[in-house]
Amino acid sequence: MMSFGNQGVVVEYDSLTGRGWLQPDQSGTAKIPFTYEAQPGENVLGRQVFFTPARPRPGQPPRDASIMLLAESEPTPNPEPVAPPASTSVVATTPTPTEKSQTPATNSLRLRRLRKMVDNTQFMQSYTRDKANFVDYVAGRQQGQDIIEEYAYDLSGHYRDGSGNIQGRVNLVAKPNPPLDANPGLLLDKYIGFEWEKRQDVPGQKYWLKGAFVPHYHNTTHTNEYQYAFEYYRARWESLVEHYQPAQSDLKVAWRLAMHLGRESVLENATVALQRSFGFPLLPGQSLKGIAHAYAEYLLRVAIGLVTTETEERQEVLVKWKSDLFEGCDSEQNNWLPALERVKKLFGSLVLAEDKDLKKQITAKANPAQIEAIEKLLKSELEQGRLIFFDAIPVAAPDAKQKWLKLDVLTPHFGDWYSGKTPVPSDNQNPVPVQFLTVPAPTKFSFAVGLVRREDDKKLTALGLKLLREGLTELGAGAKTAAGYGQLIEA
Repeated sequence: MMSFGNQGVVVEYDSLTGRGWLQPDQSGTAKIPFTYEAQPGENVLGRQVFFTPARPRPGQPPRDASIMLLAESEPTPNPEPVAPPASTSVVATTPTPTEKSQTPATNSLRLRRLRKMVDNTQFMQSYTRDKANFVDYVAGRQQGQDIIEEYAYDLSGHYRDGSGNIQGRVNLVAKPNPPLDANPGLLLDKYIGFEWEKRQDVPGQKYWLKGAFVPHYHNTTHTNEYQYAFEYYRARWESLVEHYQPAQSDLKVAWRLAMHLGRESVLENATVALQRSFGFPLLPGQSLKGIAHAYAEYLLRVAIGLVTTETEERQEVLVKWKSDLFEGCDSEQNNWLPALERVKKLFGSLVLAEDKDLKKQITAKANPAQIEAIEKLLKSELEQGRLIFFDAIPVAAPDAKQKWLKLDVLTPHFGDWYSGKTPVPSDNQNPVPVQFLTVPAPTKFSFAVGLVRREDDKKLTALGLKLLREGLTELGAGAKTAAGYGQLIEA
């Protein structure tokens, strides 16, 4: 059982962290740190305590003492209003005696992890629906003094002292910065507010991405802790992939990559594909499978003659893919059944079979001896493909020269015409810049294609990876591929 033999007085205390300092009764003795979980409404500052200092470990800083509170301090009559934090702007108000807090005392600020999505300003329009039912706590600190004062701001912008009395009003334009170990993907998806420079002239999403999220993301991903976590994840990814006899390759972004711009989010057109737990950019495996499948069927259309192309381009396709995709096919005899079966085997379906006109064209161009087999193949049910396309992840963590995210801007000049408000586009319409996130060049990604069935031929993974690499180069990944985004090339 712990004994308390020393006495002192609490001279500093921060209920946010539960940390404080006490002054022993003996004069000339240095202040001693302690930790104490105050109850809501409990006044700790100025109280007498019994304490037992903890023995510090060799080479380590002093550890927190154990304390036992003895007596309440005398309340200060008619306390002077205190100044709000320097980062906020104050609008002076005269508190009335009837204005009391409808919320717990500010000692409950130590429950700081419970952050509400509340619209204090125009920056969070998505969370205005239930704002009347919430109170958002923001910790303020009085600078230049030993004693830390705390405030609670309600939705109307009032800040209050420890007794709940209104001390003034503050113009809330921001919220506390999250710690560097906060999940970047969650911050982006849920639009959690940041503390940034007050910019009433550039409100909302436009400045939030540039002035808050992107700098915070770069600071987070460049910490030693994050880089260690990423290397740990990558090692697990490589260990998993090895179990599926994969074919692997590294590709780099040729210019910029915009993935998941249309994904549901509270930020319009500002999202990017981030790994849900660690927040690094990735190319989802289902998207990669779709790219490889689309490119394989594009090659089939070119070879069969369903797409109008130059003769040289068709010959180039036939020669380049003769030993893998078109193995066993004969262009002179219109024998394309082996290639159709191969694509169906790799991906589990044929998109060509979903178009009645294309089905008629395929059977019309097919070798008469194979028409029945081709019709049966096109009518067959969906099946499991033989390939696994793993999520593509960055080759390495970012360094001082390389960043994972970069802000881009798209500026529609004829918004009224696009929305149907005006019959024709005209130069008198206001251009509206729209910012969105991209992965810049030359970020490198690792790609892997494995076998679903271990007994299958490894040539299938080699073919799947070749189709994927060519598809990423020719078709691109993500959004705005027609404008040059999404192309990946040899690293």
